[in-house]
Amino acid sequence: MRGARPRFDNKFDTDRLYAYTRAKNQANHRKEPWNLTLEQWFELWDNTTLFYNRGTANHNVVLTRLDPRRPWDVTNVKIMARTHQQRHRDKIVRERRQELKDKMYAVLQ
Repeated sequence: MRGARPRFDNKFDTDRLYAYTRAKNQANHRKEPWNLTLEQWFELWDNTTLFYNRGTANHNVVLTRLDPRRPWDVTNVKIMARTHQQRHRDKIVRERRQELKDKMYAVLQ
């Protein structure tokens, strides 16, 4: 997004704009590729109830990447409950550890 910041007449769109900016900046800070446009972000968070229930508590929802090795992209993100996201992340960590163990054992043999 370049140029002047868009202006919105309603609080919901303004809140989504600020959330998009924060998420994009945080991804850039973590050096994660970001391919979501503002329009795509608005489509993901088109429900006010869902949007205002974002957060880090177990009962909140989050936008997460399905594959952490791929960029933030419409095909690689999903909105899910925070507890499901934690289980998903733990599963990915276990799989990565197993891949590393398999590689180490293959080298040693």
